[in-house]
Amino acid sequence: MSGKASKYRYRMSIQKASLTRSAVGQQKESWSDSFSFWGGLERAYRGEEMLGGTRESKTLKVASVGYHYVTLRSRSDKTISTMDRVRHGTRIMDIMSIDRSSAEEIKLLCREIQP
Repeated sequence: MSGKASKYRYRMSIQKASLTRSAVGQQKESWSDSFSFWGGLERAYRGEEMLGGTRESKTLKVASVGYHYVTLRSRSDKTISTMDRVRHGTRIMDIMSIDRSSAEEIKLLCREIQP
């Protein structure tokens, strides 16, 4: 055994939005967990962009505040879109882009939402 922690070691959920109306007719957005998964989490670096499933880097070593890559195993039974978000404990992240270029995993570029 290598002693290296699993790539998919964080418990996370994909959340989907639903709109409801209040008694006075105002729309209210609420979020609920669609499905949970074990995933990887790593900080994205300034200058990186996901283009066609590849990372193009202009400047490395400087962390972009609030941007992360979330990696999960490919799941044909579940749908993920940029209208969804990721919940990791109390942290909430909007999905900015989705990389499905690998048959084994899906990589999400996410922006953390500040409460």
